[in-house]
Amino acid sequence: MKLKEATEKLYNVFGKYYVEGNIRERSCHCCVSNEDIKELLSKPLRKLEEKDLKHFMFSAISTFGDVQDYKHFLPRILELMQNEECEFIDDFIIFEKLNYSEWETWDLLEIETIESYFLSLWTHLLSDEKTSFRQLNSMLEIISKYVGLNKALTIWDMYCSNQSVLFIVDFIWNSNQFINDEKTDKLYYWFSTSSIKDKIQNLFFTTEDKYLASKLSIVYTIIENYKT
Repeated sequence: MKLKEATEKLYNVFGKYYVEGNIRERSCHCCVSNEDIKELLSKPLRKLEEKDLKHFMFSAISTFGDVQDYKHFLPRILELMQNEECEFIDDFIIFEKLNYSEWETWDLLEIETIESYFLSLWTHLLSDEKTSFRQLNSMLEIISKYVGLNKALTIWDMYCSNQSVLFIVDFIWNSNQFINDEKTDKLYYWFSTSSIKDKIQNLFFTTEDKYLASKLSIVYTIIENYKT
């Protein structure tokens, strides 16, 4: 599913939720000020910016509104992740709210819509030459947590442009391959497959950038010698 289509589906599926009555009554008087509430409700949903939603996202459900309020704002929160400068994409507290709200107990269509959006955004980031390493790394964490690492790797393998290969190289270059855990093992097992090694090798033989060639050579050696 294209990212634009996945985004619109978020708004359509969660469009039935709205801020009902007075959110003040569902918020902590000590933690949430009237100004916080005013800022949150100051604009139409699709016009809200990161600064308008930040306090709500940190405190949603626990001290600021309830699950229905959270579902109302969720499409815009997820949409803002598309912006390269947005901090939502790499904030653990914000994305732990899905688990805090017990999202796996929601309607199946809602669950599938969120998963589909994450997969579409992951695909988009892998194919966009402007994607930063921070975005890629953060989105990999999110999609591994909420959709599954296997699905993330399946999509990653499909996008075989030089840019996506560079993402893999950067991931290995910036990570600690000596960490022993299930996720690291699974990633490096995938990195060490013939398909990925061939892509790195092909880029090595075609690049005219000496620094990149040296980096590719080192990364290739790392995955060649990685032992699970």
